[in-house]
Amino acid sequence: MSQEKARNYLDRELRKLDGDWKKRSVPSTAAATLAQYLDRAQRLLEFTLQMPPTGSWAWMRMDFLLRLMGDALKSVPKYPCPPLSVSSDANGENSVLTKLLAFLDALDRGWLAVLRGQTWDVERGEGVDAMDVDTGTGTSTAGKMSQTERTRLRSMLFSDTTPLEAWLMGESESGLSEGADSGERAIALERLGLNDLFSRTLGELEVLSGVVVSQGSEAKMS
Repeated sequence: MSQEKARNYLDRELRKLDGDWKKRSVPSTAAATLAQYLDRAQRLLEFTLQMPPTGSWAWMRMDFLLRLMGDALKSVPKYPCPPLSVSSDANGENSVLTKLLAFLDALDRGWLAVLRGQTWDVERGEGVDAMDVDTGTGTSTAGKMSQTERTRLRSMLFSDTTPLEAWLMGESESGLSEGADSGERAIALERLGLNDLFSRTLGELEVLSGVVVSQGSEAKMS
């Protein structure tokens, strides 16, 4: 697929997904449920990550990943939070949350690959070092993400994940916990695979920029 076709495809599909999300209250809409939204977002994520990590393709991959991530972090908490069973053998009951956590983990792994200028390995679900088959030398764009793009990414990680974390904990807009005790819910989410959101991405940003990054606090120069 040519770069122009790839760009047009992603732009069109992201617009369609956002449009359907805005009409999610209509049952017949293709993004009426969180599971439907995640299925479509996951496909777009995989398509984006498979772009080559070189030349103008690399910049397009960064741009669309920023856009997809921004849309997802905004959209997901607007759906009703799926009920969470705190039973140790309740993974089947938590299928939607499991799908969400897998999507967030793939986003984190994807950003790590992009920041390192790596090729995305679909089977392994992670980045691998890219090599030029003709010269045998690396073709990495690691560290070449502009300061503006890094700032935009860091802003998303700090500001947009806070509402998502509160939503995952079952907090309503009034701040009251719904359903399971917050401590039990945190344990159940960890059992499903939730650790620190985007810890890989934050760590790589620290390496690239020389900034000590930790969620919940301001960045400090190392």
